[in-house]
Amino acid sequence: FQQQVLDILENIPNDCQTILVSATIPTSIEQLASQLLHNPVRIITGEKNLPCANVRQIILWVEDPAKKKKLFEILNDKKLFKPPVLVFVDCKLGADLLSEAVQKITGLKSISIHSEKSQIERKNILKGLLEGDYEVVVSTGVLGRGLDLISVRLVVNFDMPSSMDEYVHQLNIIWVVPFSGININASLIALLYSLLTTINMKFTP
Repeated sequence: FQQQVLDILENIPNDCQTILVSATIPTSIEQLASQLLHNPVRIITGEKNLPCANVRQIILWVEDPAKKKKLFEILNDKKLFKPPVLVFVDCKLGADLLSEAVQKITGLKSISIHSEKSQIERKNILKGLLEGDYEVVVSTGVLGRGLDLISVRLVVNFDMPSSMDEYVHQLNIIWVVPFSGININASLIALLYSLLTTINMKFTP
């Protein structure tokens, strides 16, 4: 969205106040911000580019063929299942198919959300998520940034995101909630290990 941001900034008054807020700040964005902001005040809460310390993370090593079965087990576990649940996947078709499977196998009211759905559809799904109309929402990264979904009690990364920045954003969606569950495969295990050791979280391979 860099070009869109630049276009907007070119058409606003010079005396306006500009605020940049993000869970993570990559070096490229820091460099851009330094060019656009004048005498900025920087406020940092928590550790830079790390998940909120209040979010409890559970790491489950799950091979691809067994991921659906493990997800259904979590959704049927009274100790773990705390609706509404947000499940992240890496593609739009995967979101649709997994949402249908969740509703068919578990009987839970589930819906998918991704970029191919209209803005109105996404707005209504988000409203339904916040108001408790859906027990499970399966999403691509479209819900992974810029939102504080305070009603969400459990996040499951069915597909591990492609970067640790994306992982941090997905986790920080529920920054006030004490629990987050994660299903992962081996694709980002080295990066995840590095992150967890940075925040002094125990990790057993």
